[in-house]
Amino acid sequence: MTWEDIIKVGYIPSDARKRSTPTMNWMDAFDKFGFDDGAENTGQTEEIADFLSKNGYKTQLIEAGGHNTYIKWVVKEPEKYQHRLYEYPTDSRRHRDAPSRDSFDKELLKLLDGKYGKSMKSEGIKR
Repeated sequence: MTWEDIIKVGYIPSDARKRSTPTMNWMDAFDKFGFDDGAENTGQTEEIADFLSKNGYKTQLIEAGGHNTYIKWVVKEPEKYQHRLYEYPTDSRRHRDAPSRDSFDKELLKLLDGKYGKSMKSEGIKR
């Protein structure tokens, strides 16, 4: 079905979302203060963790103060390869800083950008 067909019919088919590429700011899933510090998180972090798991990655989810969940680190399975492809900044000076694209392995960036669209940085808390 094309967009012209949709305009003629006057509705968007129920499977349209499945057929199109979903987009979200996936970098918010890796930021302690992402998805507006949890106010806008309706399972996106868990969805991203599940997607990574289905593609051979292991993640550690952290619940931050009972209102937001974020991904602390990512490794490629099997676990004997413990080189972390992403790890949340632990330097106290950077603790409130959102992760940057430089924080991620290129393979991981390609996978996440391909599924969710290119994210440049976490939006964090919107004020």
